[in-house]
Amino acid sequence: MDQLAAHAAAMPDKVAVIDDRPGEDVRSMTFAELNACANRIASGLFDRGAGAGSKLIWCGKNSLELVAFTHAARKVGALAVPLNYRLSDAETTYVVTNSDSELAWIDAEYAPLFARIRGDIENVRDVVVFGGDALDGQVAVDDFLGDDVEPPQPETPAGTMIYTSGTTGHPKGAVKTGGASLEQSKGLLDLLGYVPDDVHLTCGPLYHSGPGGFARIAHTLGHTLVVQHKFDAEDWLRLLTTHRATSSFSAPTPIRMICDLPDEVKARYDTSSMRVMVANAAPWSFALKEAYLDDFPEESLWEVYGSTELGVNCVLAPRTSAGSRARAASPRPTSTSRCSVPTVNGSRPPMSRASSTCGRRPSSTRTTRPKRSTPPTIGRVAGTPWATSPTSTPRATTSSATARPT
Repeated sequence: MDQLAAHAAAMPDKVAVIDDRPGEDVRSMTFAELNACANRIASGLFDRGAGAGSKLIWCGKNSLELVAFTHAARKVGALAVPLNYRLSDAETTYVVTNSDSELAWIDAEYAPLFARIRGDIENVRDVVVFGGDALDGQVAVDDFLGDDVEPPQPETPAGTMIYTSGTTGHPKGAVKTGGASLEQSKGLLDLLGYVPDDVHLTCGPLYHSGPGGFARIAHTLGHTLVVQHKFDAEDWLRLLTTHRATSSFSAPTPIRMICDLPDEVKARYDTSSMRVMVANAAPWSFALKEAYLDDFPEESLWEVYGSTELGVNCVLAPRTSAGSRARAASPRPTSTSRCSVPTVNGSRPPMSRASSTCGRRPSSTRTTRPKRSTPPTIGRVAGTPWATSPTSTPRATTSSATARPT
């Protein structure tokens, strides 16, 4: 039975997702409502020819509709492809075409972007627009949604394809199917100590592997998910206080911005509900960890190590002694993962020499190679991997290691 359908049957009235934006009415869905919405999207996907093995790209700031779409993609057995909404037209074209996506699910804010590149993304049959008006050649969400029918279990496992590491060449799609291994998942969850009543607050765009991955974990466990539409430090504290959030995931930059708020601003909010803050995406400096512990519960900070391709490999837990800020001597592994550096004539290359690393974990992950020798030439600048203007720099489609506030 599908995990969302199981939650809808077991606790239909529990709030599943909250979309609370400053100055707007709060929108929310129960697990029963979210499951029905995901089923209607899934029916629309089937009606448009998508299904098991299809690549479906989505684009937009964090929202209730994006959460519902990721569930729908899983229900039909598709590969969901998160798209970084900060990319230029040429960069977006490259990711959309390289991923072989056949349908795009986009926030109306980005409808003009997809209208501009429509002629260059011939692999996309339909561009479905939610949250506003569809433009010429696009499909309005009301015309797309089908019936609330639970899809049959897909023959092939669903998954995600996250584009990452454009700094070493063209971005590559890290494909993960079938979910994490039972050993890996259980090891992580046992360490973090989630409980059924946890409320997870996002901190960063869901297209990044970390925020998106931990949001999926929250719903897998039946937790309430609070999505912050666009990162703002004080608004994040408002959401934490209002919804009594107990867990989150963050890169260093957003937390630094929160901790750097004036004391009189931070004093307006209550951070005592936070139990599990997963620190990842890039190393948190010791100074940042000290600043976090000045403003949040001592035992809430968990440092997690891994990558988009390998997922979570080891965890550095808080000390159990009350009030102690000392950290454990070394991280604890969550499962059997192996890393190696290829040798040259039986010896490792010197530290000053660029090399490659290889990794393996129990979960199924592979990396796609770009199908083109060069990205689209629209506005391309010679000498840069895929930049589109003299002032732009190569950017990854989305690795949590490059997370920035939106």
